[in-house]
Amino acid sequence: MPESIRRLDAIGAVNDDGHRVLSDELFLNRPAEISMRIAQVAPLMEAVPPKLYGGSERIVAYLCDELTALGHNVTLFATGDSSVECRVSAVWPCALRLDTSISDYLAPHVVLLEAVARRAEEFDVIHSHLITSVIRCCDAPACPS
Repeated sequence: MPESIRRLDAIGAVNDDGHRVLSDELFLNRPAEISMRIAQVAPLMEAVPPKLYGGSERIVAYLCDELTALGHNVTLFATGDSSVECRVSAVWPCALRLDTSISDYLAPHVVLLEAVARRAEEFDVIHSHLITSVIRCCDAPACPS
C-alpha cells in the first residue's frame, strides 16, 4: 500500500461516497511549492461568510478558507465586514443589504469590478461569483477566470 494511502487510512479520510479518488492522491503527493494566486470575487449584498442569509457568500467563505489551507495565495474581493482565512480586499465597508443608506446597488459592484480589473495581473485565476460576471472587467491581462 502506498504511503499516501496509509496516511489517509490513519486519519480516516474518505470522500462523501466512502471511496478515495485520484484527487486524494494528487493532494497528498503535491509538492509544497505548487500554489496558485487566486482572486475570489463575492457579491457585495452580504458579508463573507454571511451574517444572515447568503448561500453564495457562504460557499465563497468555504472556498477561501480551504484554498488557503491548501497553501494557495487567496485574496477575497468583498465587503469590509467579511471574515475569512485569506486576505480581504474590501471594496465596500459593509454588506449592502444591511446598509439603509444605499439606493443604487449596481454602483458598488462597478467599483468592485474596477478593483479586480486593476489588480488582475496579480492573479493566476479570478473566480467571480457575481451574476454580473458577464461584464468584461479585464481587458488587457490574460488572466483565466
